[in-house]
Order: sequence, then C-alpha cells, then structure tokens
Amino acid sequence: MDALSLDQLAELLLAGLYEEMQNLSHTNYFLSIDEIAAALGVEDREQIVNACHLLEEKSYVLLTYDHLTSLSAFITPIGENFVREGGETGIIAEYQRYRHTVGASEEGPAGAPSPSEPPLLSSFQPPPSPASPPLTPPVREQQRATLPAEAARHMIASMELIIRNDPSLSETARNDLAVDLRTLELQMSRVSINAPVLDAVSTGLRALPALAPLVDFLLTMKKAG
Repeated sequence: MDALSLDQLAELLLAGLYEEMQNLSHTNYFLSIDEIAAALGVEDREQIVNACHLLEEKSYVLLTYDHLTSLSAFITPIGENFVREGGETGIIAEYQRYRHTVGASEEGPAGAPSPSEPPLLSSFQPPPSPASPPLTPPVREQQRATLPAEAARHMIASMELIIRNDPSLSETARNDLAVDLRTLELQMSRVSINAPVLDAVSTGLRALPALAPLVDFLLTMKKAG
C-alpha cells in the first residue's frame, strides 16, 4: 500500500487513542502512543513523533514523555470531537470500518493482536479523498465559538475527578484543591480575569503532577480566546 501522509498518520493515531479511551472506565489517562502505534503496525518512530506534534499543534492531544523516550498522549475534547466528526483525510472512517469488519471493536488498539490477524496498515488502503466534504466557513466559525467552552468544562470535570480520586491527598489538601479549582473555573468564565488570583490558584493546582498539563492547557485556551 502507499505510505501514509503525515496528516493521515496523525488521524490514524488519534483514532486509535480515541478507541482506547472509549474502552477505559474514564478519560483521565495519558495513553501510550508507542503501544498504540505498534498495534497499528506503524514502525517509523520519526513519523510517529512528527504526527503527534501535529496533533498537539492542533490542540487534539497533550503529549508527555515517560522514562525519557516513551511517548504518551491525552486526547482533548477538541480531539474527541474531531474523531467523532470523521476527521479530514477519510482514514478515521476507514479505520473504524476495518475495526468493525474484523470484530475487534471490543478490544482497544493497544491490545495483543490475534496471531492470524495481519497488522492494520497492511489490511486496508487509505481512501484517496476525504470521506466527507470539508466544513463550510460558517460551521467552522461556530465550532471555534463553542469548542473552547465545551473543552473547558470537560477539563474542569476531569480535574475534579483526579482530585477526588487521588489517594495521596489528605482530606484538607483535597478540599483546598477543590476550592482552587472552583476559582479557576470562575476565572475561566470571566471576560476580564484577575491575573494574581489566576496565578495563585494555578500554581496550587500544578502542585499535583496529574493536574499540571491540564491547567496549562486551560490557560492556553484562555489566552487564545
């Protein structure tokens, strides 16, 4: 088959992330890109990294490196929405069709493949053109207006779950972080933010490592808005 373009590879990895996330009990996980890429039959490490950076630039994922070289990603609400809409290259729909055809939808892409099941990339040909027509400018404008607010609500809810379920936190620390989170949520909803307050609560929330990338993502969204 023809080699995937960078955009196709990025969307394929995103589809794999989305499927794996759907198989988890909740979405507050950084998932292993290395495992997902291996299960998809993607071996070009440089292209994998480039594709992930492309996804990060589009705010579809947050990236982190574990143990220096292991790449993991957290799919954002914007990325989830992109997958649900089928993407732009057509490969997401083709990937989902393939997964349905082989009856593998009950097992995440990071699961061990059947010995008789060929690697994914050798099993289908990416479509030559997008599966659906591009969105019209008015719809894109509407998305830009609604997605940041939806993403912020999703991220706040995710952070609340992390705080509530972190066994390392004392009850006092958990309550303090919950107050900081409510303050952060209030500041995110304001047209004019109180910078000192925002800095103080974001610093407190970043003290919990699992919250740090989510806080940074929220602040980036606020600045972009």
